[in-house]
Order: sequence, then structure tokens, then C-alpha cells
Amino acid sequence: MRFSSTTASVLLFLGLLAVFPVMLAFASGSSDSSTLNTTLEQPWPPDEVLKYQVRWGVVPAARATLEVHAVADIDGQPARHFVMTAQTNAFADLFYRYRNHIDAFTDLDMTGTLLFRKQEVERKRHRNMNVRFDWDTLETQVTENGGPGEGVQIQPGTFDPLSIFYIFRRMPLEVGSELRVPVSDGKKLVEGIARVRKREIISIDGQEFDCFLVEPDLRDLGGVFRKSPDAVLQIWVTADTLRIPVRIRSQVAVGAFTAELDMESH
Repeated sequence: MRFSSTTASVLLFLGLLAVFPVMLAFASGSSDSSTLNTTLEQPWPPDEVLKYQVRWGVVPAARATLEVHAVADIDGQPARHFVMTAQTNAFADLFYRYRNHIDAFTDLDMTGTLLFRKQEVERKRHRNMNVRFDWDTLETQVTENGGPGEGVQIQPGTFDPLSIFYIFRRMPLEVGSELRVPVSDGKKLVEGIARVRKREIISIDGQEFDCFLVEPDLRDLGGVFRKSPDAVLQIWVTADTLRIPVRIRSQVAVGAFTAELDMESH
């Protein structure tokens, strides 16, 4: 059996999996800073867990989980705690083993990120990153693999790529709206931009969902997207107050990748 082309595609698949939380981030935001103050009530239930199956074409390749944890203490300040994990399955591990664990903490009012932590395993390479958002100096303080890293200046109302997803879920949506918000992983600050294209009914494992289709602007995304000039990223979120992303789909040079809500777990 020949694995050369398959291996290359799975390696590039890693680029998509690595930015899974960024997909969510760039599908979120606000049309202006005042919109952040016009949010819905907290839509997610306590201890919410959302599980996703990720496919490369029709081949199952990975799984990801989004979780809401109990209120935590960050430097004496109560904080909301969100967690994401992603990992390739046994098949994809044969070509490229990948594990990702992210913790994001915001203040209780969700006006900005306090702390962002990322633990990543890529084949045999381990990377640990700790980012504090300093709102007195408006900059991030980065520690990477135990040593100091280079931070970046941030703007008021900046969120990390994971917690912004939960901000998004608190906001009203309508077809034709354009959403914007500053997003930082600690080393780069970008303006997340996305457009709500339409409302439609989709089906996942025989269950129908009334959804908004959101298309993020890919200008600031790298990896597979940068290598694919005609790349498209689409996110379907439920049109109810929960705003659950039930499907995330990309079309890049190496094929289509789809992450869908695991209906057996919900």
C-alpha cells in the first residue's frame, strides 16, 4: 500500500486541527464595542460538555471536546473557566500524533481574558504555553516551555481564541450582520471578522437543526488556510439562544474537513 500522498494530506490536516479553537474565535465577535454590552443571558448550562467528531473527507480522523468548568480563582479573582481538548484518533496517529489541551479564564462579567493556557503534543514535540492578559499595561505576558516568551499589546475587550466562542454564544445574530472582535493567543493580536450568510436547516445523523451559517474571514489564519488561496471555512450554529456550533467545515487544497457534533454523546 502507498502512503505518500495520504501521509502528506494528514500532515496538513494537523494545521486544521491545530486551529480548531481559532475557527470558533473567528466565527465570533461584535459589530462594535458596545455590542458586547448587549448580550443574551448566559446560554450554556453549568458543566456543559460538547463533543465533536472530525473527519478528513469521509475518514474519521480526530475528536474534540468543549467544556464549561466551575468558577476558578485567578490571582484572587473569580473567573469563568472553559476547556477544550482535541486529539487525533488511532488511525491518524499512525501518520501524525496530535494532542491539544486549552484552558481559558475570563472575569465573571466576561469583559476580557485573564489567563490562557495551552498544552500541545505534536508527534514527539511538547509545547506548553501560559499567557496572562495584563489589563493595567494592556499587554500579554507569555511563558513558553518554562521560559519567557514575547508578548503583544492588546486592546480593551480582547479575548483568547477559546473564550471568545462563549462570548459569541451570548450575542444576538441576524442574516447579513458582520461581526468583529480583537482576538489574541498571547503572541499575536488580530481582528476576528465573520459574516452571517444565511439561515438554513441542516441534518446531522438524522436530526435536524435550524442554524445560522457563519463564514469567517481567513486573512489572518495560517497553516492549511494560507496554503490554499481558495480556502473556505463555514460554521453552522443553532439559531436558538444556545448558539451551539453543530458543524464546522473547511475546503482546502488537500480536501474537505468536517467537525460535527457527536449526536451519540448528546
